[in-house]
Formats: sequence, C-alpha cells, structure tokens
Amino acid sequence: MADIQTVSMAIIRKSVIDNLIKQNVSNPALKLLLHIASNQDSSGNIVGIHNKDICDATGLCIQSFYNALYELRFKQIIEYAQDHRGIYEFTILNNSMSQKGEIL
Repeated sequence: MADIQTVSMAIIRKSVIDNLIKQNVSNPALKLLLHIASNQDSSGNIVGIHNKDICDATGLCIQSFYNALYELRFKQIIEYAQDHRGIYEFTILNNSMSQKGEIL
C-alpha cells in the first residue's frame, strides 16, 4: 500500500503579495516566507520551527536566513520571536484567514 503524504500549502493573502511586490522583496526572503506560510495556522501564526530546519528545507545558508528574516521584519511582513535554542515563532502580518478579503 502506498504511503499518503500530506501536502502543505502556502496560503498568502493578495494584500500580502501586493506588499511583497511593492517592497521588492529578495528571493531568499520569498523562500523564507513561503516556507513559513506553508506551516501557518488560520491566524497566520507559525510556532516551533528551528532555524536549521528552515535552512535545510529552503536551501538557505544561515547568513541568508538571518538576512531574509531581518528584511521581512524591517518591511513589516512578519513578526517573530526566538528562544535561546533557536526555535522561532512567526506571525505573517495581515495574513489571518479570519480577515475579509481575497486569499490566493
């Protein structure tokens, strides 16, 4: 019997996409955003992801990860918190599925 795999989908609101285009977000930042978006809950929150796991999944080196992280925060696309073990909690701003508006 074949294994059934779960496919995660990155759901990002049109307003967030428009903001990414307007702010000319870099490719590493897009990789990071798409990865965390594929792990978000309906409020746009992502809990308990280690930076090494993100780097392994996206192919980003650790410095590119940090550059992308700071870029997304500076451009007010995400907020995040990190504990002492490198575990991150993210929120994609304005990406809650409970908000009215177009979802891509």
